[in-house]
Amino acid sequence: MNVECDGKEFQIGNLGLVDALQLARKVANVAPIIDGLVKPENSGKDRTMLMLLAIAQLSDDAAQDVIRICTKEIRIKQPETWARLTDKNGDVMFDDITLTTLLTLTVHSIEVNVGPFFRTALGALEQPEANV
Repeated sequence: MNVECDGKEFQIGNLGLVDALQLARKVANVAPIIDGLVKPENSGKDRTMLMLLAIAQLSDDAAQDVIRICTKEIRIKQPETWARLTDKNGDVMFDDITLTTLLTLTVHSIEVNVGPFFRTALGALEQPEANV
C-alpha cells in the first residue's frame, strides 16, 4: 500500500506473521480505539489523534514496541529507489519525519497488518448469540 504524508511517498509493507501477532497482542488492550482506526468508514479521516490516544494507554515499552513493529516494513521513496524508514534497531533514519507523519504511518501499518484481524474479531463480538 502506498501513502503520501507531508509531501513524501511511503510504502506500507506486510509484517511477518510473528511481528503481526506481536503487534496484535500489544494493541489488544486498546481494542475499542483500534476498532475506530480500522473501520473502513474511517479510512479517509485523520486518525492521528486516535493513534495518540491508543499509544497513551500503553506502557512506555509497549508504545515503543508498537511504533518499532509498525515502522519495520515501511519504505520511503528516494530519487532512485525505496529506502527503509528505520534502521535495524527501529530508529527512524530521516530527520525530516515529523511526529504526525510517524503516527499516520503507524495507523496505516496497523490497518494493513492487523486491521482485517481486528475487524473480524470485533465484528464477531458484536454478533448476537445464536439460539441453540
